[in-house]
Amino acid sequence: MIFLAFFFINYLSFLLFFSIKDTIWTNLFSIVIPVKEIHLYKFPFLNIFS
Repeated sequence: MIFLAFFFINYLSFLLFFSIKDTIWTNLFSIVIPVKEIHLYKFPFLNIFS
């Protein structure tokens, strides 16, 4: 149940982020994704955006 709730929250956050088509969000993701790939070991909290 905990895993299902966690998956459901991630799914809702996925829909929330990718349903918004603002240039602010697209720029944010274009910045965050490379930073996450490079500094994943340094900033584990960026796993939220994965």
